[in-house]
Amino acid sequence: QATLAPERSRPRVCTGSPARRTELARMGAKEGCTFFVGFLWFFLRWWVLMHICNTAGLHGLWDWTFDPKTTCQAPALPVNQTGLKVLLYGPQKTGTKSMTKGLVKAGLPMTYHSEEFLFNVWTGISDAFWARPENGGTEWPNIGPPAFKGVPWNDTDSDLKVLHGTPREELAAAISRCRIDAMAIDGIEALFWPLYELSPGVKVISLDWRTWEQWEKSHLAFDWQLSLAIYLYGLLVAPLHLFPWSAAVVPLLEYFSDGAINKFLSTGSPPFTQEGSIPVVWFRYALVNRRWLTQMSGGLPRVPANKSEFEEGFAAVKRAVPPENHFVWNMKKHTMADLCAFLGSDAPGCKDPGPLPKGINILYIEREQWPITLTLGVVWMVLQVVTWKIVCAIMSVLTWPFWKILDCFCRGSREKKE
Repeated sequence: QATLAPERSRPRVCTGSPARRTELARMGAKEGCTFFVGFLWFFLRWWVLMHICNTAGLHGLWDWTFDPKTTCQAPALPVNQTGLKVLLYGPQKTGTKSMTKGLVKAGLPMTYHSEEFLFNVWTGISDAFWARPENGGTEWPNIGPPAFKGVPWNDTDSDLKVLHGTPREELAAAISRCRIDAMAIDGIEALFWPLYELSPGVKVISLDWRTWEQWEKSHLAFDWQLSLAIYLYGLLVAPLHLFPWSAAVVPLLEYFSDGAINKFLSTGSPPFTQEGSIPVVWFRYALVNRRWLTQMSGGLPRVPANKSEFEEGFAAVKRAVPPENHFVWNMKKHTMADLCAFLGSDAPGCKDPGPLPKGINILYIEREQWPITLTLGVVWMVLQVVTWKIVCAIMSVLTWPFWKILDCFCRGSREKKE
């Protein structure tokens, strides 16, 4: 009985009693808090690592190991002729994506958006400019000296220097070698007039169908969504840049695709906003900083800041372009038949009824080419894990002496106290 007394004196807590539930809740809250703090610490370290990866990409850490710097190889047209047949004038959110698709249907398959132009044409022009001794003599210009290319949070005049410092005949020759049929200039608005002057007889389609108020509202909503999407997608592909993965992957892709990347670079075809392949998409994202992102902040974009700039841009085009070569397009009114009549085309796509279909705005290439996006998305997530493990292993090796010394110091302190 003496032995059993303490047992009977303990308060009995049933599983379903309020006291037991409180105890379990306290334990669950503690475990949940521990998990949350652990996850937050992991996420913070992953986020820092991804930004380190992207910083390596912005500086072109491994670009030299796999970028062949191949440019379009077709013979240049006679001096000061780009060969462009159509130019689209209008900033983003004026229907440029729908119009480029319409031009392809109208029989102009080599229709470029600004992405292709920067990637295939402008990068070569920029490289040639910065390679000259008087401009710094660097073979791989990046956000550092002497080029000081721009980044989304720090615009520069890097590409304006290239534009003003490149002879017009060189600019025209570089463009003509790609045999571009038509081009939209949203994102590279500073190039419109040089391109127009170097393209005798070019037809111009003005996307002047929205008022300033309508355009500003649409642009503001689009701008932050696009910036967020690019940032998040950039975190996904960031591990491409920290280690020289592409130095090994690109040659393999070239071998198994019968030189798809070289064909794309040497012909400029097909435009990757229209058609993609796994080798070209991998190559494009591996060089997204060098051939696109840093050139979107180098002075070529000219987004209208107010109503006066918006309206004057269209008015200047109307004054300069002969009426027979100028079409003021209305997305809500005009059809493929109107476009083909203006171009003098009888392509099969000219028979499509109704207005041009509205295009996808955010990550439109990735969403339209979704099988490739899903395939490479899985690869890039695996690369995330591999990169994380490699970095953790490197950090463990580098910090092992520090932790060893600290452990010896703490053990010595405890022994002295004892």
